[in-house]
Amino acid sequence: MNIAEAIRKSDLFFDLTQEQAELIASISVERKAGLNELIFAEGSSGREVYIVAHGIVEVFHGGAQTSDSTATSGAEDEQLVLATLMSGQSFGEIAFVDKAVREASVRSVSDDTVLLAINPEELMKRCDENPTMGYHIVRNIARTLALIIREMDLHALGGAYWTQAVSSAQDEF
Repeated sequence: MNIAEAIRKSDLFFDLTQEQAELIASISVERKAGLNELIFAEGSSGREVYIVAHGIVEVFHGGAQTSDSTATSGAEDEQLVLATLMSGQSFGEIAFVDKAVREASVRSVSDDTVLLAINPEELMKRCDENPTMGYHIVRNIARTLALIIREMDLHALGGAYWTQAVSSAQDEF
């Protein structure tokens, strides 16, 4: 796998030069994950940003984790899948930006997932050394977070519209 090319094709680093992508590749660690393998758990610490180089991951909220990284049963452990991410997409940006605990859990849903983990301190160091690259990365992170907010708004509004439609339909009967 050409890590620099995977970096350039990602949503966070898509507009970097080849030289800049190679710089990011030099601080990236390749991580392989199997089917249903937990990448990180909601509430855990960690600030790495991940790029899905190959495979599929799910971002989810809720649900207790067992030792084999599958969800336990029970209403209190219900999981809500927030996003399904594929090659080129990223996750972990929120903890990278605000240094807080992880807001959601992430697991691999394919048996051949390859992730690129990027250390936040090393990334910031490279951005300080190359402000133009830093500008592009920060702009891409802002775009990614804006997209997440827009999707959350649409889901919230969709739920509100659905609730209103159901309520209106019930009033007619």
